[in-house]
Amino acid sequence: MPVFNFEGSVIGVAQIMNKQGGDEVFSKQDEWIFEKFLVFCGISLTNAELFGLSLSEFKMNKLLLVLTKGIFAEQTKLDSLTRRIMLDIHSIISCDRCIMYLVNFTASVEQDVEITKAYDLTVSDKTILNPSDDALKKFPATNFALQVARTGESHEFDAKNQEVEPLVSDTGYEIRSVMSMPVLDTHKHVVGVVQLINKFNNEAFNPSDIKTIATFALFCGLGIYNCRLYESMVKMIARQKVNLDVLSYYAAASDSETSDLVSSTVLKSQKLKLTALDFFDSSLSDSETAKAIITIFTELNFIEHFRIQTDILCRWILSVKKNYRPYPYHNWRHAVNVVQMMFYCITVGDVKSVLSELEKFALIVASVCHDLDYRPEIFRIKQPLQMLYSLQSVEHHYADQCIMLLNHEKTNVFHSLGTDEYRVVLELLESCILSADLTDFTKNIKSFQDIVSKEKVNWTVDYNRRLLRSMLMAGSDVCITCKPWSTQVKVVQAIFTDYCRLTEEGRPGGKPDKSGASVQKRMRTELPKMQVAFLDAVCLPLYLLLSNAFPLLKPTHDACLANRSQWKKHAEEAQRSAK
Repeated sequence: MPVFNFEGSVIGVAQIMNKQGGDEVFSKQDEWIFEKFLVFCGISLTNAELFGLSLSEFKMNKLLLVLTKGIFAEQTKLDSLTRRIMLDIHSIISCDRCIMYLVNFTASVEQDVEITKAYDLTVSDKTILNPSDDALKKFPATNFALQVARTGESHEFDAKNQEVEPLVSDTGYEIRSVMSMPVLDTHKHVVGVVQLINKFNNEAFNPSDIKTIATFALFCGLGIYNCRLYESMVKMIARQKVNLDVLSYYAAASDSETSDLVSSTVLKSQKLKLTALDFFDSSLSDSETAKAIITIFTELNFIEHFRIQTDILCRWILSVKKNYRPYPYHNWRHAVNVVQMMFYCITVGDVKSVLSELEKFALIVASVCHDLDYRPEIFRIKQPLQMLYSLQSVEHHYADQCIMLLNHEKTNVFHSLGTDEYRVVLELLESCILSADLTDFTKNIKSFQDIVSKEKVNWTVDYNRRLLRSMLMAGSDVCITCKPWSTQVKVVQAIFTDYCRLTEEGRPGGKPDKSGASVQKRMRTELPKMQVAFLDAVCLPLYLLLSNAFPLLKPTHDACLANRSQWKKHAEEAQRSAK
């Protein structure tokens, strides 16, 4: 006989069997009594179910309140907040693994999104790891997270109920069930995705689990949003301090200085040896370094093609020169060497044949500004610059300073460009400066090798040219490695001396060795070996690939190889002396 609830829906079935008294059957009276009894049973069962749900809801709300309180207690560091969220989620629903994906802060559910960082909690040992981009791409459940990030809708995967085979990662980890839940901020933008994998006891995630995580995700979104706002505020304060420092040091070129440079004679590149691989800035006087940049702009036809006013060009050159600080290596003269090498590659190396005018323009400007406002304190903790760029390469600061100069009407060499060209050249400029970072170079060289290994490279493909620009920036930045030995060894020793000073000062309680004895010792014992390793890992592969792509650049590889032989000889001598 059915058991009904107060709505008349069947919630159970009751059976009575074998009426006592022999072969007697259940009478109409028996059925009536049983039916009336089941009315009370239905009420009792409904009440018990409601009480159970209320109790469960009360416990869950109490837990959520405690967890939410914990979330909002941590609002200053996104990394700490995310790790706390991971552990809290596991305390709600028991599962094998829990992953929190953070996505681009400005991305909305209507736009494509990018995973910026992930936190992977393995429950068995309570460790939280940050998977690499490659590991995330290979992990099958990442696709679910990307889908949720794009749509803003939750997603469930259950191999058993969906009658499909479990997913298996490249490490052999079997994925049987997955629940992916979007984390939204106050503007309904996706800021993250919570993903729970393999619920304990091989169970599927039920509607109650989904509701619980969805509720918790609301508070997670608010916490992440607030934390990011706080981090943005800290960066803004740091940026303000940096800009004030820059402005206090910054001195735009005076009208008289600009007039003197405007009225000076434009020298030929042959006279300045700008087309020679063995060029070095020491052959130029201070005024000639600025004239060399004008020569490069003139011979590449930038002044005429882009209608650059001479006074703006000269003021820009002198202003950039003033904004390079007088450090031993990363100074204005280093910038002159780098832009000369870029000029050499474009002209003598015939790279100009595959680049557009805007690309050449951006490469030259980027070469001049690639270390603009370099300061060693950017590598030290608790400094405004380090706080501002702690999660980015230092090249972001150089790009910012370069663009800041271009924002001034009297120093904007892009002044005649149309809106579209201006946008494109700024994107190219920033990309070129950022690619001077060797971390970026390391990621790109394998892709560049795949491209140039083909019988014929298609340089009309934007991606191929982007990699080429990156390699040209890296090759120009380390051009000292293909200069004559006598020049290179002096510069490298100066760089190493400055490096030793910075590392000594950067140690807790560290003080520089004023006598220079420790630096001299390290220069004899460490420097040759370090240089051989650097040439083998970066410079030789780079110049070889550029030479393969553009045969006229082969002298760069030959010169670098000759210097490598010298450093190898010194390294072997140091090793023998140490025995």
